[in-house]
Amino acid sequence: MRALIVLQPWAGLIAAGLKTIEFRNRPVRLRERVAVYAASSHCAYGPIGKWCYACRYTEPWPCEDRRGKVLCLATLADCRPVTEADRACPDCPDDLSGWAWVLEDLRALDPIPCKPLRGAQTWFHLPPEVEAAINAQLEASHD
Repeated sequence: MRALIVLQPWAGLIAAGLKTIEFRNRPVRLRERVAVYAASSHCAYGPIGKWCYACRYTEPWPCEDRRGKVLCLATLADCRPVTEADRACPDCPDDLSGWAWVLEDLRALDPIPCKPLRGAQTWFHLPPEVEAAINAQLEASHD
């Protein structure tokens, strides 16, 4: 399974179901189920307060302890140019440039630690043990 690398707090918003579009500079042809990985680098917008205000999300969000982990699964369902209708989405580019990667069928997971291959910037393939941990969580939820 592929993992999409997303900076925090955006990865957390995707996992919470509050962000269903990932904005990128390039289009993607891939249409499949992917894991959403919270990048281990620092948060995209510094202080959490600024992020909470920008997203209208008032609960505290533990960005720091979720970095470097797979947070959820999502289906990459579409890729299209950014439109005026996307302005309400968290992280929408002000100038409406770029591409909207549409995420559907979000499935939150208990965060699973993972280390991508060195140099990975957008995608990486999950190690077998991480895929096994995801499958175990999915099977346990059906019991």
